[in-house]
Amino acid sequence: MKLNWLNRAIQGYQRTKFPLESKLYNQLDRLVHAVNYFRDREDNGEDTYVCTDVPSISRVFLITGIERAMDQGFLPFAKAFHYELQFRALETNHKSIQTFAYLHTSEKKAIADLYALVSEYVEREHLNHMQPQYFFNDYELFRFFIKGGIDALQNKPVKNVSQMISMHSI
Repeated sequence: MKLNWLNRAIQGYQRTKFPLESKLYNQLDRLVHAVNYFRDREDNGEDTYVCTDVPSISRVFLITGIERAMDQGFLPFAKAFHYELQFRALETNHKSIQTFAYLHTSEKKAIADLYALVSEYVEREHLNHMQPQYFFNDYELFRFFIKGGIDALQNKPVKNVSQMISMHSI
């Protein structure tokens, strides 16, 4: 189901901007092209399929990331994110591209809550176990969820990816 901007605003969806590394953005862009190509081929030239785009796929990955974090439980999620922060600290800065996703207010609150809990966990690890202090913002959570979504879809057929994106897109 695709909503126009007025329906999104009425139903509580907001455009949320965030930066992504250019490599991650290019992976999303390739995924968009693959899904759109598959949908076009399945459509047999009737032009009834709905094109997808980077914000739609970003939304899917953010939602599934939140769901996965809730299913795993807080401590395993926080440990995985802390490990990702440690790995990310070793990388050099990459060029980033500004993108966005339409998120519902409840989804934005869930990300804010996860951010608060994870930052407390990282601070506790720093104080209790003398781990390095990492400074991050909620954009790192966005990147973590999108990277996890791309990694999860690595070996799935495009047909399954297309169906998953259709379920969560607005």
